[in-house]
Amino acid sequence: LTYCKPFLVVFGGNTGSEPANDVWILNIGKAPFAWNKVECKGEVPESRVYHSAALCQTGRAQNMIVIFGGRNQKQVALNDTWGLRRHTDGRWDWVRAPQRLDKEIQTARFSHTSCLLYTSPSPRDS
Repeated sequence: LTYCKPFLVVFGGNTGSEPANDVWILNIGKAPFAWNKVECKGEVPESRVYHSAALCQTGRAQNMIVIFGGRNQKQVALNDTWGLRRHTDGRWDWVRAPQRLDKEIQTARFSHTSCLLYTSPSPRDS
């Protein structure tokens, strides 16, 4: 569950018998309150449980919900990263985070937590 003003957003989880990859939103700023399923066009993350989700609040991914890892239907830990974004026209879509080939690949994991931290670059980093 992630808060992305004015929405509570749920991605994935378990149907009781298998992992899911659907997205549900609840607009807590506007009554009547009801959960609505979001239909995302294009490529979507595979179904998963036990992933982490956090809202990016700065930079190019501002207001994007970033999910990482989890476990798929075959009980395999995942190491992919995705961003869920809402456009000004109300559409939602997924963006797969690019994998940098010059960096170490993140370890697959599930049942973890995450938070996004932003540090402004120092003048020496410019």
